[in-house]
Amino acid sequence: MATFVVESKALLDGGKAAANTAYDIRATLVLLHKLMAVISFHSDFGFGGSFKDEHVKLVDNGKLNPEAIKEQSITEDDLREAMRTSGNEGDLEDIQLAFLERSGNISIIMISIIMKREEN
Repeated sequence: MATFVVESKALLDGGKAAANTAYDIRATLVLLHKLMAVISFHSDFGFGGSFKDEHVKLVDNGKLNPEAIKEQSITEDDLREAMRTSGNEGDLEDIQLAFLERSGNISIIMISIIMKREEN
């Protein structure tokens, strides 16, 4: 019935009603997205965790975590790219820790950084 009404209005007013309906739907989705973002940001009871996963450990002490890498669809090339973009050089074995963050970025801590901290 609603489809018929929308289509009838679209025929009568040159499509303006359908365009307005589509606009209303988009505006509603944007507002719902903003509302959920605000609620998850200000939530003290873990509401944000319902929408975003926690970080995932991809590398630990130079060893790849094959289950996590496969589950997250991360490749070794992705890890190398993350190394380059964070200004690190070396091999994958030189990574102390690597995490896939909630934002989707890969954060890397190199073994050399850990060794420098221990020296100081």
